[in-house]
Amino acid sequence: MFKTDADHPFIQYTGRMDFSNPKSILMPYPGTYIKFKFKGTLLKLRFSQEIIGNYIGYVIDNKFEGKFLLKENSSDSEYEIINGLDNTVHDVIVIRRTDFTRGNCYFNGVIIDGLLLAPEKRPIKRIECFGDSLTAGAISEAYGYVGKKDPIPYDEYCNGWYSYANILARLLDAEVHNNGQGGLALLNGTGFFCKPNQIGLETTFDKLNPSPLRGELTNWDFSRYNPHLVLISIGQNDGATTPEVPYDQKKREYWKSRYKMIINNLQHKYSGCYFILTTSIMIHDLAWDDMLDEIVIEINDPVVTSFRYQRAGIGTPGHIRKSEAEEMALELKRYIDCLNIYW
Repeated sequence: MFKTDADHPFIQYTGRMDFSNPKSILMPYPGTYIKFKFKGTLLKLRFSQEIIGNYIGYVIDNKFEGKFLLKENSSDSEYEIINGLDNTVHDVIVIRRTDFTRGNCYFNGVIIDGLLLAPEKRPIKRIECFGDSLTAGAISEAYGYVGKKDPIPYDEYCNGWYSYANILARLLDAEVHNNGQGGLALLNGTGFFCKPNQIGLETTFDKLNPSPLRGELTNWDFSRYNPHLVLISIGQNDGATTPEVPYDQKKREYWKSRYKMIINNLQHKYSGCYFILTTSIMIHDLAWDDMLDEIVIEINDPVVTSFRYQRAGIGTPGHIRKSEAEEMALELKRYIDCLNIYW
């Protein structure tokens, strides 16, 4: 058996992750993923977590998919993924399925009965997505609930790999940092994230760890990742908790000003980056989409655009399922293909 730690050079990481302890990598966001190749017949993964509720997913050879629930308050634990593979080269993707409200989870390494091999080169294209539970892929695998309200409980149906953000990245053959977080709204004190003292995207957009409930609000090192395209999808939880904002001129202008602050900040960090402001096909007041259009007009920069789905605001009363995420990703790809992005 070959047992390796998380800092092995042949293990490739994608997403906002904490490498301060190279032997145990914190994966804060859903849809973050790890890639590696190995030759052998057996695979075990090593994880630890605080609290309970985190599901980890995996894809092997684009053929075998599965998930497992991490043990409660566990230290370094081994999880057998598959045994009896052909003794050939295998491609493995490991995904954090659930969002940060389920607590910290750490990847510690792999155990195989063969050898790790050098990974493929990273994709040239890079995108980054900010948003709420829809971006995070919440309840995306509730296949019997397409166009319906959500099942309860639902943790086992969450999968960032099947969020529209990660599906879009695969359609574009791009790397993606998915910074989706369930319950997130734009403004502090609104939405549902970190209740009763909610924080919004205006606080989390530049953070590695997005939740003060799970440790310090540590800053993200923007030099680690420079995307060609940033997609921001926010407003669903704003509408649920502050529906008056679009109809109160003072609040409307303040909401837009904080949104523009985020874009301005990111533009200074990401030279030449394109921005797409959007919402979703989940039922909501289209007044939120109207504000995005206004923001684009007010910024007056050709690299900052807004996009509306064909079924924006009317598609489903529940979270976006896999097929609906595919619908959104395909629409986004067609739109992106028409932009003059220099990849």
